[in-house]
Amino acid sequence: MSRRPRLFVGAFNVSIALGSFAGGRVVDGVSISAVMWVGAALAGAATAKPGIEISGGLTRPVFS
Repeated sequence: MSRRPRLFVGAFNVSIALGSFAGGRVVDGVSISAVMWVGAALAGAATAKPGIEISGGLTRPVFS
């Protein structure tokens, strides 16, 4: 059996843990509604990033 599927599961679990930790820190520091704004900002940044990379010039293939 390949280690790759277990690595993906581990990466997802770490991402869930970090997201929960960051969301808790935002709630403690600001408010519950701020978590939604932070999530929207992160989603917007993730959506804009490929467009920024393409407009700045492609130095490597998008899909390898």
